[in-house]
Amino acid sequence: MRLEVIDELAKLEGLADEWTRLATSGSRGSLFRSPEWLLPWWHAYRGVFQAELFVLAGRSDDGELVCLAPLYRRVARVGAGFKAREIRLLGDAGPRPPCLDILVAGGHEEEAGIAIAEHLRGCGTEWDVIDLEPLQEPSRARAFAVNRLASAGYHVESSETGGARRIALDVPGVGPEQLEDEGVATEYTSDESLVRKGLSVLRRLSRLEWAEREENSPLADAQATQLLEEVGTRMAPSGCARVARIETRDGAAIAAALVIDDGPRSVVVAMGIEPEERHRDAARRLLTAEAKAAAAR
Repeated sequence: MRLEVIDELAKLEGLADEWTRLATSGSRGSLFRSPEWLLPWWHAYRGVFQAELFVLAGRSDDGELVCLAPLYRRVARVGAGFKAREIRLLGDAGPRPPCLDILVAGGHEEEAGIAIAEHLRGCGTEWDVIDLEPLQEPSRARAFAVNRLASAGYHVESSETGGARRIALDVPGVGPEQLEDEGVATEYTSDESLVRKGLSVLRRLSRLEWAEREENSPLADAQATQLLEEVGTRMAPSGCARVARIETRDGAAIAAALVIDDGPRSVVVAMGIEPEERHRDAARRLLTAEAKAAAAR
């Protein structure tokens, strides 16, 4: 396998069609591993991280793209006066869907993992830490790469992937008869101005919810705003993205979510809930309504 480092945005954008084909070649959802999500993420976050692309693209002997490791490099402060040169996964900040991965065509996992490890060893003086924290498991290519690096003497630390929950269509404690009584959330899809308005409501509710915990909302910064608006407004007209909200009888929003359809699944990318005690049920009502709507789609 021939590996190429892609460190220019134009070259990465030029791979979009091949990248998409590789992302959709498996049985799992592909949207969040494709350029449709990761290029807007890069547009939003590269500046604040002062990051550089470090994408590894692997081709077979006949020139087919069979591996793509969507990585980037940045320098991060890890203590007073100390900086670390990090290699990380595109998409690992802000809203983090649970499906980041090294993309590999079937049958090339071991070859790709070894090639990636050997490349990282070869440029080992240029980095201090590789952080693949949000990478989806199981990832066979990652396993081969990590085993190769560990056997070469690199320190490897494993930890549970965090920051994401998978919610099935069967909402715990809610039967079919209750689904009929929950009502339907208001959804914005085709009108770009309403989608933007819905995202603004989502951010406001998220700030209120996190303020009660005395923490900053993950949706409050400019980068998350840019990412969600770029993806939401682009995908909403086709029906693949929607902003859903639950309202009180007087029209006040008490729960909102950005929901994106990715192949055979529907993903809640971001959600905000009015924190007052009387609205504690709003999260269940919103997820129930969206589960019912997703099942219908």
